[in-house]
Amino acid sequence: MTENETIRQFDKKKIIYAIVIILLIILNIYLYVSKAIPGALKYSDDLRYARAWDYRHRVWYGVEEYPSNLATILPLGFFPDLQSARIGWMIFNMICIPVTILCFRKTIFKKMDPYVFAIWALLYSGSMPAIVTINNGQNMIFSFCFFMMAYAVSDAEAEKSSSGILLKILSGIFLGVSFFKYSTMMFIFPIFIFKRRYLEVITAGMLHVVLNVFSAFWLRMSLLTILISPLTSSVNINSAEGYIDLMAMFNTDVITVIPFGGHIHEFLMAHNGKAIYILLIAALSLYIVFLAFLGRKKCDAKLVLSLFCALSAVIVYHRSYDYLILIIPLYYCLKELRRELQEKKWISVATGIISIAGLISILWGDWIFEFIGVSNEYGAGRQIHLETAIIGMYTLCVFLIVKTAVRMIKGKEDGTEAELQTTSIS
Repeated sequence: MTENETIRQFDKKKIIYAIVIILLIILNIYLYVSKAIPGALKYSDDLRYARAWDYRHRVWYGVEEYPSNLATILPLGFFPDLQSARIGWMIFNMICIPVTILCFRKTIFKKMDPYVFAIWALLYSGSMPAIVTINNGQNMIFSFCFFMMAYAVSDAEAEKSSSGILLKILSGIFLGVSFFKYSTMMFIFPIFIFKRRYLEVITAGMLHVVLNVFSAFWLRMSLLTILISPLTSSVNINSAEGYIDLMAMFNTDVITVIPFGGHIHEFLMAHNGKAIYILLIAALSLYIVFLAFLGRKKCDAKLVLSLFCALSAVIVYHRSYDYLILIIPLYYCLKELRRELQEKKWISVATGIISIAGLISILWGDWIFEFIGVSNEYGAGRQIHLETAIIGMYTLCVFLIVKTAVRMIKGKEDGTEAELQTTSIS
């Protein structure tokens, strides 16, 4: 290939990337103007159920259930009225999205081609979990942003030639704030233990203790109640409100949408499914702890973080807006799929494709079905969406568990850190 042909090929890539980026910008504008912002201004569910309009005493609708959250979002209590608080919360969440994207660029997506990264960033900001989080006034964007800030600051400190204690403490503070979404973050934060970032973990724990003590004083509740109450809703084994998490699989008939799912459902109903569920989440939680403390020498951080994100999404109750974190395992799966194709490992390739299809369904399935004119609320659209999401999600979990287990036995493989990127087109 001559130099001129190479230049023309790069120019074509730039044009294609530019067209995709422009289309995604237009799609993002449409989604925010038509879906995210109107809902945030009208409802903002995490605010509308305030039991009394005195934000200085009852900031959040779930104060009784999640009292330790109070101290984190207390500044919302100083807005003059509920509507201005909704607007403030919406704007803050929308600021958190580009901050999270910047942290992606500094860490997980560091070596990715800038054009490809721009596409990833727009896909993230326009994902169904991101739009629904803003629409509902939920807190996943906020918590995930602070987790990524903690991760980015920790990585920046690790790259310094000398230990930066202030950066470690700052990272720990960010990590502590991210615990606002405890049901998600309690299964992801062990990545800091895996990376031997103990001061960050200690700082985050101390901050959480301080916030809980403050909340107990502020709400005149016992500290024990404050500590226990956040766990009761997430680990309520009778919950039937989930999406594709294990709790939903065991407590509803949602599993019947997949092949042989009816037989699985009948088995669970006949053989004390709750006990099986408890044993399963205990085993998965112990595996997270095992990898956090013992996996560093055998597994790479991106693989372990991807597994922690995947397991966090299924171990306890979640709604669809909690799945923002799945952008990380999706990236890892695409990276691995490219490598497995080159090495012609067809079983791994098939597993990767199924996992990726499930993640795409979870993150963008609603928009895909809307685009092709198929309702995702009921009927065929809902069936396809759930079936793809469930099969893909649990295939992903098994895939990552097996991969980490093999690494623990055999050690790291060469080339596992190869990044998903295209030829430079700068």
